[in-house]
Amino acid sequence: AYKDGTLALSEEQKFRLESELQQGKCCLQCDYDNVLKRVVCLVALRIQYDEEIFVQIGVWTKEAGMQTSCHLPGTKRQRGELPHQAIQRLVSDEFREFDNILTFQGFEHSVQHAPSPKYGVDTTYLKAVQLAEIDDI
Repeated sequence: AYKDGTLALSEEQKFRLESELQQGKCCLQCDYDNVLKRVVCLVALRIQYDEEIFVQIGVWTKEAGMQTSCHLPGTKRQRGELPHQAIQRLVSDEFREFDNILTFQGFEHSVQHAPSPKYGVDTTYLKAVQLAEIDDI
């Protein structure tokens, strides 16, 4: 994503990144070497019932249709949003059926550094995974 020391993004990538910044879904920072880094705060929900774990196996988008991917359901945190607030938003928006049968147990935190698949920009992902169990049904 860098060419001759400048960020080289397509017009669509610039628009999407600017939109993410305005919505508070990421931020940009300069590291010690004066290189621009993107920082994204994520939450994921690990729901367990007995020995089984609930995972998301795909995503549907209007542009690309069905895309397979196996991961824990999650979302980006908004600016100023704490992990437990983002989890509550995720549950109320996407998992209302689970709202009254989940017991939350705590968070696992991790940090990952990788180029963004969308932008190619070096990105630090600060991830908080909420552990939860489904109460006896």
